[in-house]
Amino acid sequence: MVLGRGLLGRWSVAELGAVCARLGLGPALLGNLHHLGLRKSLTVDQGAMKVELLPALTDNYMYLLIDEDTKEAAIVDPVQPQKVVETVRKHGVKLTTVLTTHHHWDHAGGNEKLVKLEPGLKVYGGDDRIGALTHKVTHLSTLQVGSLNIKCLWTPCHTSGHICYFVTKPNSPEPPAVFTGDTLFVAGCGKFYEGTADEMYKALLEVLGRLPPDTRVYCGHEYTINNLKFARHVEPNNTAIQEKLAWAKEKYSIGEPTVPSTIAEEFTYNPFMRVREKTVQQHVGETDPVTTMRAIRKEKDQFKTGHSTARLSLSPWSPQVLSRPSRPASPHSRLCGLLSSHDAFSVEPELPGDLEGICTSLPGTPFGFIPATGHAGAGASGCAEALCCEGCCGRCPSRWLVLAAHPRDAGLRQQHSNCTG
Repeated sequence: MVLGRGLLGRWSVAELGAVCARLGLGPALLGNLHHLGLRKSLTVDQGAMKVELLPALTDNYMYLLIDEDTKEAAIVDPVQPQKVVETVRKHGVKLTTVLTTHHHWDHAGGNEKLVKLEPGLKVYGGDDRIGALTHKVTHLSTLQVGSLNIKCLWTPCHTSGHICYFVTKPNSPEPPAVFTGDTLFVAGCGKFYEGTADEMYKALLEVLGRLPPDTRVYCGHEYTINNLKFARHVEPNNTAIQEKLAWAKEKYSIGEPTVPSTIAEEFTYNPFMRVREKTVQQHVGETDPVTTMRAIRKEKDQFKTGHSTARLSLSPWSPQVLSRPSRPASPHSRLCGLLSSHDAFSVEPELPGDLEGICTSLPGTPFGFIPATGHAGAGASGCAEALCCEGCCGRCPSRWLVLAAHPRDAGLRQQHSNCTG
């Protein structure tokens, strides 16, 4: 939970509102701070298999997968390692395995720290760019966590090495589970950063879509509401979309996850799973599912559900650092200074210029401590994993602006890898 422990416990909503008002910040920022403080974990009991949803950063999910028979556990995409360790201890289980869906920072960025905290972990993934990788897997590779059977499903497109993990428990009447990272979201899919519409079609329809209909889908981000708003735009007369959106808004308002869904449900309201449906094809004027996939993704990339934003998650710095900006700080970074005594917090800059203000107010701060995740449907989305650049410092505002325009660009990440401010 990016807002961190105790922020809303020590600051009432009224106090935060007063801070925002003094700094000239609108109600949207306060709403984001409030919601981040509400985000709750959730334990899904699937008989002898248990899944705990752990909110991370601003909208990520980590998943602790527990085999109740052996008390052995795996963690999916542990971007916040300390939170993982605390949850493992709470459950009294033995963590043996890391399942990494893809190499992006907000999924794999915690691997190296976690293996230091918990020596001997096996780290699985399908991409050499994954930190601390010990076991590289391919399509249909299998492994076990206790008595749980895990099948690796290669779903390239968002990244070329993306893996989804399909989990079953032998002789269990409970439905299986699939951890889909950034390939399949509730009512959406990941951007095609390293792949094509044909690859995403195969990943969604020919790989994930052929899993048992009752398979529970645990995705990498809480993007459900914006995804459903886009789905409603594509199919305004689809009652399944309307009902799911009303349900998701209620869940969001009380901080509860909208995850998991099921494969069967996704076929009713996810436009990327429905590219064979006439209503979706007619929306983009296509008749072929793959070209429909391409057109729908292009439209989604440009779809606006509100003002253009890029969510920026910040870890705390000392007031001394924040009080000596290399140039005038933005209102957002002044807010960061006021909240710097707390464990962690989040701001949501409305313009790329605000990223520059925050960045330059933190001279010498490694980018690795300034993870930013893109907000679904936002024009400045994706100022994200590429910020985890070893050795980069906070005095490179142009890099933030470039990343806002070119999210998750591996080439830029290499180009700026030696930047020291």
